[in-house]
Amino acid sequence: MSSSSMTRPAVQRSDESLVFTVLTVFLVGAAVLATLGYMYWRNTQTQEQQRSEQRIYQRYNDYMEASERSAARAEPATPEAQPQPQPMPPTPAQRLLSHPGVTPGPGFNAPGVQSTGLLVIDAIDQAQAAEKPRRR
Repeated sequence: MSSSSMTRPAVQRSDESLVFTVLTVFLVGAAVLATLGYMYWRNTQTQEQQRSEQRIYQRYNDYMEASERSAARAEPATPEAQPQPQPMPPTPAQRLLSHPGVTPGPGFNAPGVQSTGLLVIDAIDQAQAAEKPRRR
């Protein structure tokens, strides 16, 4: 056997084969980039949603702590400290109407409106009271 018959001749690639290879590489690369872009977008959306939920939970926890603190301040320290009976506390409607920031509307007597209004004016009063020491 001669040495020339043992070596294979170099395969000639046609222009079609080259175009097919380039097109395949481009499409696979585009698919990979699109998949990575989608995964990145989904991850950023998830992180933003988690941050938003954490802010909401933090606001809720702050509100609950403030409510507990105001309830603790409203409760007497010892029952013996107040020998005289307390006068009747004002009704929610009386408390709301005595507050300068409340104007009753057509739904004032609807269920839940007055209790929600009390929570709102308590929160406003607490925020204003907390803001006064900071301004000094």
